[in-house]
Amino acid sequence: MIDSYIAKQTPEQQVLLELLHQLIAQTSAQIEQRFSFGCPFYYYKGMFCYLNAVRNGIDVGFCRGVDLSNEQGILETRNRKQVRSVFINSIETLNALQPALLEILHECLLLHDFLAIKQRNKK
Repeated sequence: MIDSYIAKQTPEQQVLLELLHQLIAQTSAQIEQRFSFGCPFYYYKGMFCYLNAVRNGIDVGFCRGVDLSNEQGILETRNRKQVRSVFINSIETLNALQPALLEILHECLLLHDFLAIKQRNKK
């Protein structure tokens, strides 16, 4: 399902989707990939992030983005209450933002670990 989603995109988007998928998958072996809401979603102790092919690029969305620090200054709100995202429109942009994107992915893992512990302690 995800492979067919990628295959339907422009050649430039296909390359970006593959590179971003590898980046996310390498962040943790515990991240699960699924096809949800019409695009590739990644789960780690809940909805973690997603890749969405949009006009002229890829939107990397973080489901609990509102709770991330955004110390890197690259997360965009776009009038959304929960989700924050990073827009990638070229390999050059991806290469330039990759260190910051990795920091955000790792922070997001820690956030999900914290929320899972917090939830477990409520029981």
